[in-house]
Amino acid sequence: LDTLALDWSPVATARARGRHPRLRAETADLARWSFPEARFDVVAWIYLHLPPEDRGAVAAGACRALRPGGLLVLE
Repeated sequence: LDTLALDWSPVATARARGRHPRLRAETADLARWSFPEARFDVVAWIYLHLPPEDRGAVAAGACRALRPGGLLVLE
């Protein structure tokens, strides 16, 4: 799978890269991240706790990043 992992913690990003060298991992604040248009088949929203004022914009960005027919997975 072509996978991109995003985390706000540089420590978590470094650990992910160390454990899974083929994984693309970026440190990012999703409230300020530039979501791509129609790029992903699946967006998995896992253990993401956002302040109420950021939730709507991040959810809209996640949906915008899905290709037509894509799947948004929420945990």
